[in-house]
Amino acid sequence: MKGKTVVITGATSGIGRATALALAKQGARVIFNTRDLIRGEAVCEALQNESGNPEVEVYPGDLASFTSIREFAQDVLAATDRIDVLINNAGVWMTEFKTSEEGYEYTLAVNHLAPFLLTHLLLDRLKASAPARIVNLSSALHTRGQVVVDELGEASGEGKFDGMQLYSDTKLMNALFSLELSRQLEGTGVTSNAVHPGLISTNLARDTNALMKGIFRMIGKKTRSGAEPIVHLASSPELEGVSGVYFDRLKPRKPASAARDTDLAQALWAKSLELSLLSEREREE
Repeated sequence: MKGKTVVITGATSGIGRATALALAKQGARVIFNTRDLIRGEAVCEALQNESGNPEVEVYPGDLASFTSIREFAQDVLAATDRIDVLINNAGVWMTEFKTSEEGYEYTLAVNHLAPFLLTHLLLDRLKASAPARIVNLSSALHTRGQVVVDELGEASGEGKFDGMQLYSDTKLMNALFSLELSRQLEGTGVTSNAVHPGLISTNLARDTNALMKGIFRMIGKKTRSGAEPIVHLASSPELEGVSGVYFDRLKPRKPASAARDTDLAQALWAKSLELSLLSEREREE
């Protein structure tokens, strides 16, 4: 990965940090975002020291704010003239209703709309750097996800809040986004694939109840294991040109039928363009 630039979200902890470290050790220039700049700078320094690679950089970027996402994208574009790999890693699992800066339910905003917007903002640079790769984190829980496109964006705190269902829904959206993105990128030299990294003992469960935290601790694998398939998709020479595939860890798998529904993927894409407030020019690019 020497000479290549990787942009990754959610690299201050868990799988994202392990992925950033592994790619930095391979010689990649690694750029990541942080909500807390003091913490992010500490992680950045630690990654530089652990990898022996000084080319690890961090910029402010709150994925629950479109304004902040745009500022992060601008910082990235100003910092580098090429992006070889974009890893949409960050994700949340909520147990209480909360909204993003734009008023969307928090899980939807961070897990789906944020990577959708960021990818669009960096897409021209990825195309100019081709061959390039986009890796989208999904989950086996996409199999229990549901996407009702017309209802997306209608944030409501009424009724029982089901964080697992919302998480599963967004993981299905990640798979659908990755599929449609691969179709949109045909012929550009930029690939898009989705991956389920396995059940990993990370702080994804930090906002869940005691039972789920216990399950993640007992069953979850170490973060290094979870990073392995992401690093594989980002760097393996054998995957050059492979696109539109769902990986269950290191192996290609057929995802749930809903994740292969091209009509649903296209409808979700159109709705996401609307919700992410992209301009007509940005949509065309």
